[in-house]
Amino acid sequence: MAVDYTSDYWEHERISSQDTCDVITALKKIFVRWGIPVQVQSDNGPQFTSQQFVHFAKEWCFTHTTSSLHYPQSNGKVESAVKIAKRILRRCADPELALLEFRNTTTENMTTSPIERLLGRSTRSTLPSDAKVKLSRAEQLSSEEKRAKRQRTTTQCNKSSKNLSPLKIGEPVMLRDYRAHQRSWKEAQVHKTLSDRSYAVVCDGEMFRRNRRDLRPKLQVLDNNQPDPVRQPCEVAENMALQNRPLRVCREPAWLNDYDQS
Repeated sequence: MAVDYTSDYWEHERISSQDTCDVITALKKIFVRWGIPVQVQSDNGPQFTSQQFVHFAKEWCFTHTTSSLHYPQSNGKVESAVKIAKRILRRCADPELALLEFRNTTTENMTTSPIERLLGRSTRSTLPSDAKVKLSRAEQLSSEEKRAKRQRTTTQCNKSSKNLSPLKIGEPVMLRDYRAHQRSWKEAQVHKTLSDRSYAVVCDGEMFRRNRRDLRPKLQVLDNNQPDPVRQPCEVAENMALQNRPLRVCREPAWLNDYDQS
């Protein structure tokens, strides 16, 4: 699955395996049709982090970046395209025809379709349409419309999110360990800043890459310069002070006031 961030146009290729060689062959077919992109972003799958893919990026002259581990939101456009492609392949008797109509369908809150933004015109399909009208709409597409759509998406995403404070190199943190069955937290140390929200950390002598969401500053309670052994890693919270639970007050019911125990 490959998605164009500018036009929202995506393509899928059928591959026999997830080996690096098969993935590179599928990408070459897409690049031959539409040209080599300036930048390619992918997840951290072994087929994308291999030396063979590094050589492919260098030979075909494009920059390759990867998203944060265990954080699919950072590669959300591809995840959304995969969801749409699966829905088309499962529900449609003729997936190719359904895909053609989907590419010619006007995007929500916009006046053009993905194929119009990519080619500057619509493609012929089984549905009746006025090609001249679609062509004029594509020519009138402005960058403000695209920015407005991205702003609406950003606003919707930020409703349930918050900005996390940046981490410093050498700062002790708690790392979410996805290798454990219960996803426990382990002590680690920030080694390098990779991007605004991605860090390289050292844990148990190994190097890991994690999104800021999976790293929490290590909160220590000092008692005679020693950390509190009662506090567990899963209880570490960012910028939160320790609060003791108030004692429960037991009172006798009011109807016992008139009771004579003699």
